[in-house]
Amino acid sequence: MTSIDKIIELFKRKNLRLESGLSGREIQDVETRFQFRFPPDLRSLLQMALPVSKKFYHWRKALVDTKTAEQIQKMLDWPRDGILFDVEHNNFWVGRCLPDVSAWGQKPEILEKQFDIAKTHIATYPRLIPIYSHRYIPETPHEENNPVFSVYQTDIIYYGSSIANYFLNEFCKKDKLKLPREMKRIPFWSDCCDCLFNG
Repeated sequence: MTSIDKIIELFKRKNLRLESGLSGREIQDVETRFQFRFPPDLRSLLQMALPVSKKFYHWRKALVDTKTAEQIQKMLDWPRDGILFDVEHNNFWVGRCLPDVSAWGQKPEILEKQFDIAKTHIATYPRLIPIYSHRYIPETPHEENNPVFSVYQTDIIYYGSSIANYFLNEFCKKDKLKLPREMKRIPFWSDCCDCLFNG
């Protein structure tokens, strides 16, 4: 049984609502509509079965329903918007809070300029694709077994070493997350996981 088969079996055991998987054309249409590429293992999962229970993302419906598409776009923007919120309200600035990544330079006094600098840098980081609630998988590297992050403003943690490990953590965890000691590094997002935010 493949890891994708195991995920679907887990979904069924948890009585999650599943629809038929996305067709190749639907995958392409979603990727075109939202300007990203699903990582290969997430793509394989969505082509086998589309989870549509609460907190999942109804990618098929987003192709025909404006409100659903807007909700998904809001969650695609959520990581960026959360960082901008902390720039404005919690004194977040890369170079001070995250010293191990390329700094954003001197923090300007004017908020609009802070936003301009932050947005420019955030646009260069791997884009995050929502999977469930505020759990995300990076678009790049475009390969299997990318980690899954929980993202709430700059409170960013690993929630799985892969989508299979993630769904076990999400739906079967007891007291704490089960993660390997070594995690695949994703530029910026992994650094956020490593650093405590000093607001």
